[in-house]
Amino acid sequence: MLCKAGKWVGEVAQKRKDGTEVIVEACVSYLRNEKGNIIGMVSINRDITEQKRYAEERQRLYEQLQHLQKMESIGRLAGGIAHDFNNILAAILGNVKVATEKTTDEKVTKYLSRIKAASERASALTQKLLGFARQGKYVPAPVDLFDCVRNVVEMLEHTIDKR
Repeated sequence: MLCKAGKWVGEVAQKRKDGTEVIVEACVSYLRNEKGNIIGMVSINRDITEQKRYAEERQRLYEQLQHLQKMESIGRLAGGIAHDFNNILAAILGNVKVATEKTTDEKVTKYLSRIKAASERASALTQKLLGFARQGKYVPAPVDLFDCVRNVVEMLEHTIDKR
């Protein structure tokens, strides 16, 4: 519908003779005779298909850039946390080593061994975080499932009530 001013401007999808769709900017106006009566309409169309495509591509690239910037920020944050956590783990592992060397109690040695194993697993996890932060590739390594299950069983033995 044309507005009261007798003019409309907007974007319209049209089909060419070959069937391809184009986006046009259309300007439609009434044609009036000398008495002001409407005797027809005139439409001027300008093909803006390429401009629309470029604008959509620009928007897609902008969104992709924003995503990459977010991922870079997350990577920096993960790297900082992993670095700090690794420092804490190094202190734990150092103290476990000293305590293991100084104790002769089998039970204490067993607990220290579990602390060491858990700390080493946590350290491996921080290495993965650091790899993510550096956008490095994570290389899967073979895992001894028997060893993993044994560690879980040992942990659960001390946390589950045996009744």
